[in-house]
Amino acid sequence: MDILIDNKKVNFEKKKFKSLGLVMDEINKILEREGKMLCDIYVNGRVLSANQMIMGDKIDVVEVVTQSPKIVILTALKDMQEFIEKYFESLEVIGSEMDMEDEMQLLGSLFEIVGGLEWCNNVLLSIKENTAMDFIDESFDEILEDFKDCLGGIQDALNSRDMAAMYEMLEFDMSDILADVANDINFYYENILNEELREGKYA
Repeated sequence: MDILIDNKKVNFEKKKFKSLGLVMDEINKILEREGKMLCDIYVNGRVLSANQMIMGDKIDVVEVVTQSPKIVILTALKDMQEFIEKYFESLEVIGSEMDMEDEMQLLGSLFEIVGGLEWCNNVLLSIKENTAMDFIDESFDEILEDFKDCLGGIQDALNSRDMAAMYEMLEFDMSDILADVANDINFYYENILNEELREGKYA
């Protein structure tokens, strides 16, 4: 079995792997040491499907394509910018749905917007874990903490079906925080890109 990471062959000292899962355990150890993130997996020249099980004796070649965490973050920041723009449009829709008193439709919209906010929170956490942004921007930690606290309040209100309290937090507290994030996104992007360029990993 040949194993390649970013087109470079990896020697596992003639280990025999009984399953793809065992191969990936070893690959993940390497990626963690090198500070890389898994992007795509190819087995015998084909993209691996989600939850696909393959026994080791049926694998000839495993190819792994990686990206640095900062490249993933840069892509996510572009998506976050789009989400924030749509967020304010969604608030108007949710306000209309509250007036219509259609609970099922309202819940669907609220779950969708909370899912987007949870994703934004994960992106901000990833920025803190993988970049120097909290040292470059003194306000970053404060924004992250405010976002986390506000999101927690929104989630609690959603779980208790307190729609009025939730909408108030979305309309005022979270809107203010997202406005601050939107103002800083280009600054985050430029500084993280510069970090990546200094490390010589950007392609």
